[in-house]
Amino acid sequence: MAATKEDWKKDFYKNGVPTEVIVIEDTPPPSQQITQTTYTHINTNSIRRTQPTIPNLLGPPAASTRSKLTLLRRPPTTAVIPSPASCDDKDGHYIIKPNESLTPRYKMMKLLGQGTFGKVVECYDRVKRTFCAIKIIRAIPKYRDASKIEIRVLNTLKEHDPINLNKCIHLIEWFDYCNHICMVFELLGQSVFDFLKANEFRPFPIHHIQQFAKQLLTSVA
Repeated sequence: MAATKEDWKKDFYKNGVPTEVIVIEDTPPPSQQITQTTYTHINTNSIRRTQPTIPNLLGPPAASTRSKLTLLRRPPTTAVIPSPASCDDKDGHYIIKPNESLTPRYKMMKLLGQGTFGKVVECYDRVKRTFCAIKIIRAIPKYRDASKIEIRVLNTLKEHDPINLNKCIHLIEWFDYCNHICMVFELLGQSVFDFLKANEFRPFPIHHIQQFAKQLLTSVA
């Protein structure tokens, strides 16, 4: 074992004893390379950061422009339309205004009478160029329902006597206007009530009453 060590020394120092000792280690990379890497890294980041700002030099995209214009646009103004004045009084009767149009076809002339169910108005028919009487029912559900029953009865009487031999009043037409059922009739003379009122409510003679009863029974029989 000792001989082996001596042989190694003789072989190692055969060229003489070395005067310098060189230590070999892992050395860090040169500073220039570090600077090079850092410079490249910084330039890369700088380029990446500036890329999104390039379109700003050319102006914002179209979608962004539209968005800004929308935000800056003045909101549209809404015209205030006044609500139409009510055509009814507090009791649901239609307010009659002479010489004004009830509909484009019928022009109101004057009030003929008023009762529980509604009003009767003299009107001018612009189509037929004649005068007529229009019964305007109150805008209350129970009176509207009752008027529809009346319309069915009048239509039945008209179907059984189309040429009106029995002298029963005929319904010319009816329509619904502003929640009022309107029935159009031939314009006749005084009502029985107006006749009594004009004669200070004196009673009818018996033969007049008999004639009234006969005409009524004949009309509806």
